[in-house]
Amino acid sequence: SEYSAPVRITSNSVTIDNLEPGNTYYFKYFKCDDYGNSNKFIEFKKNTKPAKPQEVLATVSQTSNRKVTLSWKKGNNPNYKGADIAVRKYEPQTGSAPIDGGQPTIQHISAVENQDEYSYDFTNLDPGYRYRFTVSSYDSGDDFTTGYNSSVVVPADNSIGIVLPPDPPTN
Repeated sequence: SEYSAPVRITSNSVTIDNLEPGNTYYFKYFKCDDYGNSNKFIEFKKNTKPAKPQEVLATVSQTSNRKVTLSWKKGNNPNYKGADIAVRKYEPQTGSAPIDGGQPTIQHISAVENQDEYSYDFTNLDPGYRYRFTVSSYDSGDDFTTGYNSSVVVPADNSIGIVLPPDPPTN
């Protein structure tokens, strides 16, 4: 382990900026008296939240208009454990309020060792409705980061699918 040079802190808290997402950092805390004497230290570690999933895209299947494939990349997550996908269904005409009070259906996808790209097929979707998919990464410490959204309108029978551009990032 590498430690940086000591920093004197005169308050009960400190903010450390520019840490990489999805990593574990180790800290050593020395408590000093008014003369700078220290005889005790505490070591601890803290995980930063995982990086957001990248390149989230929902696509309507070419073989079934009731199937959508969601794909994403895990991003820079050395401790990536998996993803949670929240699915919300919207009326296509209004599109502003989710059906069923906005309670999403959650699908858990576990990580596969040495795999960077993932996909999941959602089947038996209702034709004519818009679906919004939000992918969140979680790591081995069960910290999670909500990622990007992708929306798609499932076409009615005998029509073509429309893939909407990804929603802007959420924080």
